[in-house]
Amino acid sequence: TPAEVEEALSGNICRCGTYEQMRQAIEALCGKKKEG
Repeated sequence: TPAEVEEALSGNICRCGTYEQMRQAIEALCGKKKEG
């Protein structure tokens, strides 16, 4: 769930600022796992 993604990423500091891309990649992967 989006809340689980937020929880997993909390506390991680990324200097590159790609949090949104990370969220999208995780959600895409999780969606594929559920479908397959």
